[in-house]
Amino acid sequence: MVTNSPSLISPVNKVNYEVGIKKLKNGKYQTFVLEYPSLKASANSKDEAIKKLSKRIQNFLQETEIIQLEIEVPKTEHPWLKFAGIFENDPQFDEFLQAIQDYRNEIDAEEE
Repeated sequence: MVTNSPSLISPVNKVNYEVGIKKLKNGKYQTFVLEYPSLKASANSKDEAIKKLSKRIQNFLQETEIIQLEIEVPKTEHPWLKFAGIFENDPQFDEFLQAIQDYRNEIDAEEE
């Protein structure tokens, strides 16, 4: 039996971030979160810089509410739509289409 008991729902308690690590000219390492460039840390070793950054991320998340924001993309007119029907009343358009078909048939016959 499946229930909707809160004890069955486990909250997400881990998040993965892509982190950049750069060795600076002074020999130190700088780490930064790609999604949040302002979250960065530097230290004398790579491991120490990663630990510092991890702590900064934890502090950031304690003070930050993260939500998903859905934004409706404005509808734009298809760029070819303005050309739809421009030959509707052209008396030569049927002849033009026939000339195209005749040319295609001619090419197909040459390939056989």
